[in-house]
Amino acid sequence: MQAITELANFSSNYSANRLPAATRQTISLLILDLIGATAAGLRSPLADAARRSALEAYGEGHASIWLTDKRSSIVGAAMANSAAASALDI
Repeated sequence: MQAITELANFSSNYSANRLPAATRQTISLLILDLIGATAAGLRSPLADAARRSALEAYGEGHASIWLTDKRSSIVGAAMANSAAASALDI
């Protein structure tokens, strides 16, 4: 967990203004794409199964399962969120 903590500290303290404008624009588009793909795949059978499995395997926690009112552990939320984002392979 130390590496994750260090990465989180670095990224949360890194000023976006230090990045070139083109890089910030690309990051914004990639995040928008991720949100769109997640919204599109959210109600797919794969995403539904992943959400149920994540909650069963990892229980409730503090990490958001995107676009729902559910929360799980960091691992459970990552499992559910990545399944929804990639469910339609768009």
